[in-house]
Amino acid sequence: MDRVSHPQNESDLGESRFFTVRCICSALGSSYSFTSSDANVSVSKDGNKLTVSSKKAISGSVRITATRNGVPTVSDSARLIAYGDPNLQDLVTGVENTDSVKAYINVETPTGTIALKKTSEDGVVAGISFYIKGDGFDKTVKTDANGSLTVEGLFPATYIITEQPIDRYEPQQTQTVTLIGGKTTTVNFNNTLKRGSLEVVKTSEDNLVEGVKFHLYGTSLSGLPVDEYAVTDKNGLAKFENILISGNTPYVLEEVDTAVHYVVPESQTAPIEWKKVTNRSFTNILKKFNVTVTKTDAETGNPQGDATLAGAVYGIYKGEELIDTYTTDENGQFTTKYYICGDDWSVREISPSEGYLLDSTIHHVGAEPELYTIVIILLDLVHAGFQYTFTAYGVNQPYFQARQLDIGREQVNALIVVQDALGDINEFIVYDVLHDGGERDW
Repeated sequence: MDRVSHPQNESDLGESRFFTVRCICSALGSSYSFTSSDANVSVSKDGNKLTVSSKKAISGSVRITATRNGVPTVSDSARLIAYGDPNLQDLVTGVENTDSVKAYINVETPTGTIALKKTSEDGVVAGISFYIKGDGFDKTVKTDANGSLTVEGLFPATYIITEQPIDRYEPQQTQTVTLIGGKTTTVNFNNTLKRGSLEVVKTSEDNLVEGVKFHLYGTSLSGLPVDEYAVTDKNGLAKFENILISGNTPYVLEEVDTAVHYVVPESQTAPIEWKKVTNRSFTNILKKFNVTVTKTDAETGNPQGDATLAGAVYGIYKGEELIDTYTTDENGQFTTKYYICGDDWSVREISPSEGYLLDSTIHHVGAEPELYTIVIILLDLVHAGFQYTFTAYGVNQPYFQARQLDIGREQVNALIVVQDALGDINEFIVYDVLHDGGERDW
């Protein structure tokens, strides 16, 4: 044989072969026949070319035997051969069959290596499980501290590599690789964290909804912190996009920098799910006030002679504009309806009751919105006769503590308290389940 070529891969041959050995023999022709020690290994000739190949991985070595064809043989009845020449003395000699002429080639299947490299958005790469399946191999392996794993000694074949799913990552596509004998095939996997979105719709009593800021915060399923802000557009829509999904504890969503003339809305929870949009809505309620006026006699507190406290007409003004008029009752009192808080509200007497002079004093109401906080009382009120001990929660309530109120009701569902900056209660509203079966519009 003149030479033996190097092993070929399947792309060279256009066939699915684990190995191929080609021999070029100058005197091959039909002089030799070939056999293999393994039935899965085939041998073929084409002129002076010899091809040895297999479609299955072979463990160990395979022997290819070449046997010389056409070696002369002597039959059993012809063991003596006469040899002579007319000019020479005749001779008789004995002949035996010669041994067959053989040559041998040993062929082995070269193994290969799969080298896998793992990366991820959150940097967690250690201990990630991968399932690898191929010819004669079916195993789950894990990455090392650097996100690498190496599987050696694999027969050339097609292997399917699947990353085991982890809830915080987007699913990985299974990868199929063709391993070539004697070579290392490198595979890369990269994990992307799951994300979702949140849309907040803002409404308000005065229809001003643009430029309102919202804050979303908490800890994601991956353990990474989420601390994002979004501002409403002209339609009152604020979008939080590409937010890491939340875990068992949803994120907190709150409105920030609420204008002083609004009641600060309560924060809400907002779970974020993969490829989904969570929707939340916030409404700004304008802070409101009402006024109770009690008219008294300046000297005695009670009407004198024919004078009466009833029938005095008062006006409630915003700036210099008269908004509403009210008339005192027999006790000299009236209570206004609710108005939106502002710094220019006043009460003025328009006409006095009988027996009294007109009071020309302009009484400033003191309804500046920054002076008031709406406090919602917890529902688990403790019954104590007609008194209830309650604990308040709400916004900016450093002076407000547990106290008792005689509300004159036996059944209370909730209270809403208008609290000024000193912690004094100016108004409270009762939601009465026993009598109304629902909430009262305050």
